[in-house]
Amino acid sequence: MAKGTSQLTVEALLVLLGKESPERFIASLILVFLGDSLLTREVLSMLDTIYIPEDVLLPTVLILAVMAVVGPVLWAVYKKNESKGKMKEWDSRYIITMALDMIFTPSLGLIVMSLIVQKWIPDISDVTYLVLLPLVLLTVSYFVLTLFNEGWKAVAEQLHRNKEGMQEVIDAVKNEKN
Repeated sequence: MAKGTSQLTVEALLVLLGKESPERFIASLILVFLGDSLLTREVLSMLDTIYIPEDVLLPTVLILAVMAVVGPVLWAVYKKNESKGKMKEWDSRYIITMALDMIFTPSLGLIVMSLIVQKWIPDISDVTYLVLLPLVLLTVSYFVLTLFNEGWKAVAEQLHRNKEGMQEVIDAVKNEKN
């Protein structure tokens, strides 16, 4: 993994030459970005953009904690049962990706939920927020697990297949509010 911008440049060239996987380069980019953000304390300013209704902070935290475990385990079991080796022992890679998904699901889920609230449903009620949050967390968990196990191409294909369905859900939530 790259630890600085010069190493990132070298990795980018290796990817262009086909000597290194794009997933590893993207992982390096994410790690450098997160490390830089933590060092410059920009992560703390992100808390202003994350939306959690004030009256439902405790239920939100409980949903995040439960779904951080339930979502990754549910999707890992589903993906294992759908795979060719469903009768084999769990591969250590799947266990590791499930554990990583448990870390990423709550944080990415809150960011996605905040973006949904800010962009499409700015006047969301507390109850609607609490109902949508587990669904968003399950979705984020599925895509993170797909990314870790199958790569970017599988995520892009799945997003393309689900685009129309997501628009229908957004329209239904907007109509509920009216």
